[in-house]
Amino acid sequence: MLIAGRERYEHVMANANYYLSIGSSFETVPLALESADSKVTELSFDEFLALVSYDEFIETAIRVLTKSNKDTAGDLIRIFPDMRYPYAQAMVLVVLGCKADQVHIPWFFDQYKKLKRLYPDESHCEGAYYALCEMESRFYPPAAKTRKK
Repeated sequence: MLIAGRERYEHVMANANYYLSIGSSFETVPLALESADSKVTELSFDEFLALVSYDEFIETAIRVLTKSNKDTAGDLIRIFPDMRYPYAQAMVLVVLGCKADQVHIPWFFDQYKKLKRLYPDESHCEGAYYALCEMESRFYPPAAKTRKK
């Protein structure tokens, strides 16, 4: 069991990266959060990502997901509604922009509108915007420029 106290997150995420790299699913990556009162809660990686509120954990988890060779798009879309923190949602949307299939484009538009409506004074919707830009470049590359002779 990997225990993630705030000061140990790099080690925990490196181990999570190992588990994902050998083909483990989100549900089988053993993690735990240690609260300020030293209470340890066991979590799977998807539960961890849905509950974590430390920016450092979120950013490191996103790095792990980005570097993972495992196709995590389906898992991330599945756990997205359970994520409590809009910053985590925005960051996951960025990762999904690089990994999700074209059929999910309408879902990204919905997430953009939802985050824009829920957090009008914040930039959380930019994660969905960036994802859509990334998907546009992946699925609709600009046509080669033709030269007039």
